[in-house]
Amino acid sequence: MKTDSDEMPLVAACQQGHGFLIQMLIDGGADVDEALCCAAHKGYDRTIKILLYKGGTICYKGVNGKSLLSLACEQGSTKTVKFLLEKGADFREIDVNGKTLIHVACSTGSVDLVQILLDKGLNLIIHDKNGRYPLAVSVKKGFYDLSKLLIKQRCPIATSEEDIKTAMMSVFESGNKELSKLLVANGYTANLSHFNETVLYHAYKLGLGAIVEILRRNEPTLRVKYKYGYTPMILADIGGNDDLSEYLQNSICGADVNSIGRFGQTALYAACIGGNYTIVKFLIDQGAFIDTKVRRASILDEPTCLHAAYLSDNHHIVQLLINRGAYVDAVGNFGRTLLHKACSDGNYKTVEILMDKGVDLNASDMHGATPLIMCVLQNIEDNHGENAFIYEMKNYYFLEENSLNQPLGDYFDQLHKECVHEWNKYSPSDFGSIYKRLTDNHYKVIQLLIENGADINKADKKDRTPLSLAKMIGDMKLTDILLQKVLLSIKKDNSHGRNQ
Repeated sequence: MKTDSDEMPLVAACQQGHGFLIQMLIDGGADVDEALCCAAHKGYDRTIKILLYKGGTICYKGVNGKSLLSLACEQGSTKTVKFLLEKGADFREIDVNGKTLIHVACSTGSVDLVQILLDKGLNLIIHDKNGRYPLAVSVKKGFYDLSKLLIKQRCPIATSEEDIKTAMMSVFESGNKELSKLLVANGYTANLSHFNETVLYHAYKLGLGAIVEILRRNEPTLRVKYKYGYTPMILADIGGNDDLSEYLQNSICGADVNSIGRFGQTALYAACIGGNYTIVKFLIDQGAFIDTKVRRASILDEPTCLHAAYLSDNHHIVQLLINRGAYVDAVGNFGRTLLHKACSDGNYKTVEILMDKGVDLNASDMHGATPLIMCVLQNIEDNHGENAFIYEMKNYYFLEENSLNQPLGDYFDQLHKECVHEWNKYSPSDFGSIYKRLTDNHYKVIQLLIENGADINKADKKDRTPLSLAKMIGDMKLTDILLQKVLLSIKKDNSHGRNQ
């Protein structure tokens, strides 16, 4: 029996909060678990809470075999899903078709819901019985934001090449330009047999590759250098057009993979900034020099591909560059290595990768700060002064605005040194102490650095050690971590019982 609003009486009573009626219906034999399924299917989180309190079974599955959590995911109900997870619902369930809850959630297009499941630890690399991963669901429905999240997590599309092609074709034919660019730029068309021409055809259709057709009809222009020395090869990479890049590289016109524009940018450097993983991989395969230092056009630019990719938040490219042999101790702005930057950001994964490659744990920047000190500092005096300096200078030192012919890379290095020199004249009170609370990731990074031999006694140019900074900030947890290391060192030195 159902109410006039097509609700089960017990569900309707729960929704209205009629406690007496709820108990009367349950005493009269109303099926609590079936009511739970109905509430989960409709995203009634209040009703679910009441029914579970009244003895409902959280692991109950309806006649169709769907769990409460699966039904809530189908509706995209983040509140209900969160509540069920808190109550211990099994989030690793796989239905009869081999689909995980992320497959189900992807059908709704809810980024928040998928993120909740990812945060819970649900594995993206599980395909259904047809060999399709969650990204295949998102792509098929044209969900750009959700697809972007899954692509960032490196989720595959399918196990079958034909299914990957079908998914890609559905995106191209839908005219979804942004999603098409996202998939191509992140390598999902790479290594698909007999597919390049298809990609190129749809690139034309979507307006992504019109320049390819023009250049193919007018091949002599491939040698032309445009404003500031940019070649078609560099422009193609900046624009994220990997088909054009490959065509130019392989054409008889001889586009040089290491060609340098007036600003000193290589094609690889431009691709690292643009986040085009496929292009970066392709250029490296074609012999692009990873560690070439650019002559920076602006005081904000970083001098190497590795630093530029990290600054642009393209961490998957950072890992690719490191795996392909990038020099991990290369120095960027203010004399910092990538480890300095990763420690300051609390980027545990990048710190781990760098350590595996033998990075110098105790390198000093222009302030004399080690990566460990950078992790402690974050946003206090030194960084605050640098930010003020960069903000003041950023509008005045661009080649284009000043119509200068010479590169300014060395000049910017000198400006950085002058900034540090001037900063050392001031006391912290000149800018005011700005302390930023360390995150859990920062503490993990600090622990990792110490465990791997970072020098906790090495001071910066103001004679500040990590321990003195921890005391100045008033961070007791950090102080305990550092003191524990000191005590362990004393115990080790006193292993023979001296002074006992």
